[in-house]
Amino acid sequence: MGVVTTMHDERGRPSVGDLLRTALRSNPTSKNRRLFPIGRLDAQTTGLLLCTSDGDLARRLAHPSFEVPRRYGVEVNGVPTPETLDALGAQHVRKTAHGARFEMTLTGGTNREIRRACAQHGLRVGALARVAYGPVELGSLKPGAHRALTEHEVRELRKCAGG
Repeated sequence: MGVVTTMHDERGRPSVGDLLRTALRSNPTSKNRRLFPIGRLDAQTTGLLLCTSDGDLARRLAHPSFEVPRRYGVEVNGVPTPETLDALGAQHVRKTAHGARFEMTLTGGTNREIRRACAQHGLRVGALARVAYGPVELGSLKPGAHRALTEHEVRELRKCAGG
């Protein structure tokens, strides 16, 4: 059938493979019976995860050498100083009752990069969500839900990936 079946969580938690199978079943007329996730989210990170039937596009979008920006919403416990926020490249900073919320943009993206960067400045990340991948924004899409990309979004993603 070509549906992703090897993606699973060793602890039995829901995984991207489960979501992909659901997405493919919900569109039985789709000619593309195989989807590639672009990048990944760790178990403590929520948000946008792109999938495509174009393996080459998935590779280019995920590879750090193409420097495709990924924007994250970060909530930290503790009050960051202006110098810390500047060092983190924080944008759209808002104070909260226990700390602050802000956005950070990465282009390389190593494992747990935001959590480690915040920890180096004495901040503990309370919540982390990918809110945009290149030109595609999460918007109001609920956890576990999916939607098709628009033709405009696909064109813009190809531009980001050098294609």
